[in-house]
Amino acid sequence: AEPVDFGVFSHSAIAQQRIFRDFIDLNTSKGLKICLWGASHEANTLLALSGADGIEYVIDSARFKHGRFTPVSHV
Repeated sequence: AEPVDFGVFSHSAIAQQRIFRDFIDLNTSKGLKICLWGASHEANTLLALSGADGIEYVIDSARFKHGRFTPVSHV
């Protein structure tokens, strides 16, 4: 089997982190509070990789997640 080039994935992931971070920075600079809906593993990964500075809350409908902090970013 041929080796797989994950470079495209890496560039896409970095671009998504930058877009997320820019959104947070732009809106918090306006004095707005940022809340994230959904504490899925995808959302938590994005938080951990992008930095959670500026995220006030993470909201999730799953009751077992209520009153807890997210892993790594501790939001």
